[in-house]
Amino acid sequence: MSLESLGVFGDSFNVLTSLFTGLAFAGVIISVILQTQELKEARTEFKGQKEALQNQEFDNKFFQMLNLLNNITENFNIESDGKQYQGKETFEFLKNKFQECIQNENYQSQNNEKFLDFQSAFNNFNNSYDTTFKYYFINLYQILKYINVYIEDEEEAKEYTNMLRAQLTKNQLVLLAYNAIGVQDFTTNDYQLLVEKYSFFEHLRYNDFCENANIIQTVNTILVKYADKAFDKNQGLIDEIAKHR
Repeated sequence: MSLESLGVFGDSFNVLTSLFTGLAFAGVIISVILQTQELKEARTEFKGQKEALQNQEFDNKFFQMLNLLNNITENFNIESDGKQYQGKETFEFLKNKFQECIQNENYQSQNNEKFLDFQSAFNNFNNSYDTTFKYYFINLYQILKYINVYIEDEEEAKEYTNMLRAQLTKNQLVLLAYNAIGVQDFTTNDYQLLVEKYSFFEHLRYNDFCENANIIQTVNTILVKYADKAFDKNQGLIDEIAKHR
């Protein structure tokens, strides 16, 4: 073989070597890309599994808290004037009793500011029925707070709060409206902000909050403290409350 032929062969060999080297490098790159993609998919799958587990844990605790709240309600038992009130019946009794307290406070008080009468009546009533009235609404608040903290999507959070609200009677919702304002005498307005955020009173009528004409002015001082969001699209209720702002 001539030197010239050897030179051509050497050049060809170098080209092939470069080609194989390039292909090998490309193979490494492709392998890295595939591994990266697999890792990304694995992370996505792990994240999905983690979120599913977190959602399951949330649901488990949420329904446990909901069951506890319902059990608390079922175990309520109040006797007054020879009559027995049990379960959700107690909330009708408590609502009527609380409105009586407001009426008595109005009669005895010389305050021109009706809200002061409400606050005084609320504090006395709250202390008298702390094992029912106060205890129940503390537990209800904890469920609302739990949803608000752990569910970031507003629509999803609203679905859970709707499930919670569905457990409540009209009397319970009315008492909730009183309670979320009344407790601000010794704590924050967090309760009020939560019931506003999730429109807890959107299905109530104005007359539901008070059927006693003697205390309607006092009740109005409570309702005007709520933002319209508490009543959502209930424009009739919003318009009625607006008359007293």
